[in-house]
Amino acid sequence: MSALDTSSDTTTDTEILPFEDVDDPEHRAHYIRPFDNVHITGPDMAMSAKDISDTARLLGLEVVALCGFRWVPKANPTKHQVCEACVEVGVQIRLGNRQ
Repeated sequence: MSALDTSSDTTTDTEILPFEDVDDPEHRAHYIRPFDNVHITGPDMAMSAKDISDTARLLGLEVVALCGFRWVPKANPTKHQVCEACVEVGVQIRLGNRQ
């Protein structure tokens, strides 16, 4: 048995977490997912949405929200209202995954 386990049960294609956009004049928290941010995750998309945001924040990389908005994460999103367009897209994604 190898000391290194390379198997993964992670399903990142449907993980959606809100992250603040300080460049958004309305200061909304936006949803992101790995599928839309392959430029950060790489082709295997093995990063969580939180990891994507943390990496983008540290490296100054732009992320893409479900609503299409692009920004460089700079702060914690919990103090802002979530973008309604992101919520609508997120609901459609989750409904699509159940069918």
